[in-house]
Amino acid sequence: IEGDKSTVIGKVLNYRDKPEKVNTSFYVHNDLLKSTDTLVGNALLEDFEINVQECDTITMKYLVTEDYGAGDGEERRVPVFPVGVEETKGRFFVLEKDTTVFIPYDNTFGQIEIHAENSTAGFMLKEIEKLKDYPHSCMEQTASKLRGFLAEEKIRKLTDKGFSNKNQIGKMIKRLVKGQHENGSWGWWPNSVENLWMTTYVISALAEAVDEGYICRSLFKSAQFMLWQLDVTKGPELLNVLNALSDMKEKIHYKTYIDRINADSLSLRELLILARIKQKNNIDYSIGEILDLKNETVFGNYYWGNENDICFDNSIDLTILAYRIIEASDSLHPALTKIRGYLINHSGNNRRINTYQTASMLQAILPGALREREDLFATAELEIIGKETARASDFPFSLRMDGETKGTQIRKTGSSSVYFTWYSKYWNNEPKAVDSLFKIETWFESNGGKTEILEAGENITMIVKVSSMKKADYVMLEIPVPAGCSYGNNKSITNYNESHREYFKDKTIIYCETLEPGEHIFKINLQARFSGSYTLNPAKLELMYFPTFYGRNTIRKINIETIDH
Repeated sequence: IEGDKSTVIGKVLNYRDKPEKVNTSFYVHNDLLKSTDTLVGNALLEDFEINVQECDTITMKYLVTEDYGAGDGEERRVPVFPVGVEETKGRFFVLEKDTTVFIPYDNTFGQIEIHAENSTAGFMLKEIEKLKDYPHSCMEQTASKLRGFLAEEKIRKLTDKGFSNKNQIGKMIKRLVKGQHENGSWGWWPNSVENLWMTTYVISALAEAVDEGYICRSLFKSAQFMLWQLDVTKGPELLNVLNALSDMKEKIHYKTYIDRINADSLSLRELLILARIKQKNNIDYSIGEILDLKNETVFGNYYWGNENDICFDNSIDLTILAYRIIEASDSLHPALTKIRGYLINHSGNNRRINTYQTASMLQAILPGALREREDLFATAELEIIGKETARASDFPFSLRMDGETKGTQIRKTGSSSVYFTWYSKYWNNEPKAVDSLFKIETWFESNGGKTEILEAGENITMIVKVSSMKKADYVMLEIPVPAGCSYGNNKSITNYNESHREYFKDKTIIYCETLEPGEHIFKINLQARFSGSYTLNPAKLELMYFPTFYGRNTIRKINIETIDH
């Protein structure tokens, strides 16, 4: 981490039968910082303290040479991370008619990225790119990426642009097949316990791929699992099973199972799923009743449900469900445009929607957006007025601006809608603790007791205590580790809450499907290796599908010392 101090060790071995006169030298970024002429008997150990400056990689080199030029050396390149955390600020707008919006001045901004599209297809391709960039490989995000690639293929086929990601679709299918359990189900991660919702979601993505001509033989095993679930699930969960079987086009007598469900006790989400099952299997249902349940924004857009952050039961999820039902019933229904307006306004760089919702939205609105096609004669023009003025009438349009601009005005004119976004990524070098939802504490233990100073060569355990104020589903805990430490043996150290953990050079990430209210302890075995002073960036716990809900601690300094016994 920038500002760390670390002791680098150089070692020379002499395999000859007499001492040899040599020159040893330390370099950092090809600058000679230390040179010594000495005699080497059997071995020579030297150390040198480095101060890590601002850079993305530090290059260190240690050389040994003899008078007549023979020598040896070793070079190491070590990545350097900044102090603190990366944060993003930005907004997304759908600009209609003649209108003006502003980018406020903020002295924390780095460069400001601006992007504008004047077509729904262009906006969707931008959302697909964000979907591809998600770094996690859980089954949900793998399935969501698959759906994103499938949506991209449809758009590019219709616009006569080449599609070069068929191999990525194949990779996503293989990854999902590899993560399938022997009984045909899936969990959140390949080796985690089976999860009925995750199974139905993966089945939906794979069935979509099969509909587009891709091969996935593992769906037969999934069908057997879901058919078995018909006899062991009841009530609302039975709806998820029937919905998945409908996606796979399994021939069963759906009405027999639907009649087992008491419709009067169903939530809005369950009523919408029930209507979708009936629709897919030619059983009577009422579009009018669904439209009667809609809400309306001040801009006249339609949505269903409440704007909360309950996984899979919020206004985004329910609106997507309602859209798919209405679109399948009447592809020209006037409500569809108003529903698309709501969904698009809640995406972009507002990031109010997660990977699952992004993929579901793309799957839902893509057919209508491509079928209607934008008015070829509609026009739009943007004027960006800041330190300098820029104009755009050809889209897509991108611009990078100096973050020091004292506020920027965006004027839009013309009859075509424009999807406009701005955002700035910046490093917060002094992040404060956030503990309203999750309180995080970290410390180190050695020989059963807490320790503030770590000893080089010592095996230690990093303890992370999470205090959760409320129950949370699908959480991700990111734990930076000091740069002077390497990992110890962590094979049998998982917490009972964990679904999966991954180890990286600079951090460990732990995933939990559910975290109940109360205190939870997580452990990482480390070995303190290189003496020095190191920055420990904040540990952070966030809801994976609603990352604006999070908790973190503050930056700490960790010392590793060489202690003579």
